Amino acid sequence: VATARDTEFGGAGRVRNTVKEKGTPNTPLRRRVRLVRERDGLVVREQWSDPVTGEYDFQFVDALQTYTVLSYDHTLNFRAVIADGLTLANGTVELMP
Repeated sequence: VATARDTEFGGAGRVRNTVKEKGTPNTPLRRRVRLVRERDGLVVREQWSDPVTGEYDFQFVDALQTYTVLSYDHTLNFRAVIADGLTLANGTVELMP
């Protein structure tokens, strides 16, 4: 079986975290999450966070880029959450094992 390779946006990087509603305790949420390349605003990946853990994991992205992660609430109860300036240098972009 052949495996597809992302030759345009791919690499050895990884951006991962969780989507949660603040509270006591924080509650994991299922939300649409987009990974945006800051250089030009291009969405390079998109996925839904895990409904049980709230985790998202963008694997094999270009580790040399700076990214913004956007999380949208499709239920329209909350505004979008944004994390920007994600880089390898500040540890928010990791290298794949």
